[in-house]
Amino acid sequence: MRAIEATIPIVLPIAGGAVGALVASMAGPALAAPALGLALGTTFLVARSVRGAKRLNFVLALAAIGVLALVIVLAESTPIVRMTRDELHAAFRKDAELYESLDRGIEASLAHLEEARVPPADGVLNADQERMLTDTWRALIDQAVAMDALRRYYDHYYLLDVSEHRAEHAVAFLLTFAADLSLYHAASRFAYRVIQNDNAAKFLDAPHEGMPAGTFSRFREDLLSGSDALRIEAGEAYLVAIDPGPLADRAAPLLARIQEHLVAIDDLPKRDRTEQTYRAELQRLKRSAVGLWYPVQKRAAEILGDTRVRRPGRYLIARAMRDYVDERLEPGDILLSRKNWYLSNVGLPGFWPHAMLYLGDPKKLDGYFEGVSLGDERSMSAHLSEHYPNAWNAYLADGHGEPQRVIEAVSEGVVFSTLEHCAGDYFAAMRPRLDKHDKAMAIAFAFAQHEKPYDFDFDFATDHALVCTELVWRSYRPAKERSHAIDFSLVPVAGRMTLPANELALKYAREAGTAAAQLDFVVFVDAREDLGEAFVSSEEAFRASARRTKWDIAQE
Repeated sequence: MRAIEATIPIVLPIAGGAVGALVASMAGPALAAPALGLALGTTFLVARSVRGAKRLNFVLALAAIGVLALVIVLAESTPIVRMTRDELHAAFRKDAELYESLDRGIEASLAHLEEARVPPADGVLNADQERMLTDTWRALIDQAVAMDALRRYYDHYYLLDVSEHRAEHAVAFLLTFAADLSLYHAASRFAYRVIQNDNAAKFLDAPHEGMPAGTFSRFREDLLSGSDALRIEAGEAYLVAIDPGPLADRAAPLLARIQEHLVAIDDLPKRDRTEQTYRAELQRLKRSAVGLWYPVQKRAAEILGDTRVRRPGRYLIARAMRDYVDERLEPGDILLSRKNWYLSNVGLPGFWPHAMLYLGDPKKLDGYFEGVSLGDERSMSAHLSEHYPNAWNAYLADGHGEPQRVIEAVSEGVVFSTLEHCAGDYFAAMRPRLDKHDKAMAIAFAFAQHEKPYDFDFDFATDHALVCTELVWRSYRPAKERSHAIDFSLVPVAGRMTLPANELALKYAREAGTAAAQLDFVVFVDAREDLGEAFVSSEEAFRASARRTKWDIAQE
């Protein structure tokens, strides 16, 4: 007898849980997982403590009452439960058309991306690839949000009484399941294509206008987690139990599209589907780890960039030399500079550590770009002040007694600077072999980057934060709206594709005197640390500078 009494508390929760799980699975995938968890959890606890059987059975009864209360609340708050049969049919007709429109839109967006082979298998994206990926991403997000709203609207189909509304229950299920499949299939295709290129994934996860950082990772978490895969399998199992009856004609297109999605999902290699789910589940952990490291990395880079071990506050290039250089520069020139004795020089490859874009003053800008139109037939200063007012005001601001002449990315972010601040101990200028319209576009692009933060991660795959050479590279790289551009090839550094400033000098040295040359020499101010002076040097010396040791004290 005691054996029977000991068995009853174990059997009842199991039986209750099994019945609950069965009812939930028949009602819909939305309740299957909670019911299963309740059954397993209760069984585990009871098996470990038979003495607490009465208490646990009481808890189980309370849980059942709670579930019943939840169902009542949902029933009262769910629109489809309050509709008449005619209202339901009208809603089905309208929303089935909406589903087809959204589903076609998602398919067209993905097909366009896949046909263009964007993103490429590897490498940092170019400007047109970034634009296409961003446009498709925005379109996909908009369509996915609308599709998810449709899915959620009918997600409580299980509250429709099957005895009275069997056909309506079936069509409501088909609408939510079709939307579920469309989202899962689209997310799988898009995410798998993007994550093949780490640079593309990082680019999408960077903040963009209207989209905060991490949007792509959250998209994968929301649509490709283990629970999403389980819900798809549960829905596929429930398909065999539905009967649309008099609404079969309305259900037929939904059933056909559901079968197409299921076949397509089954055709995805099992390894890829597992990898998608695995990667989606790891996103939270990965972002947490990066969050712990990044502030440390940022602070270390700031300290290195601002710490000078000798000759603080004084540079070798004097004012007269800066004025000489300024007279020879034109807006759009690419500048290189070096300041000796900074700790940050240690971690940067090559002799030249920093790159900038020269602007000149507003009078020089307007004079140089006179007759050049960026679409509004206005002067360069008028165009920039109208389209980038905050940047324009910062550009006009007094730079400690000197006018701003340069735009650069430093530890404080993308800012305007004076030649006094940025020239340092060595200085060089190269002139892009481009027409004035392309240079004007480069400068306008640079103005648009004003106040973006510095990229302490040195990642050229994203554009929400920039390093010095990335500002130059993005301003002049090929794009559809530019007739010509400069091909600055990225190079691998510490496992990432990037562009050290010294590579700009190496590019000039490799191409000088050839038909492939994209840059012209403007000026080179060399220096002698042992003599404590700077002097104007030759084009030949500049070509050789790219191969100097970074330890200037070793120069002869």
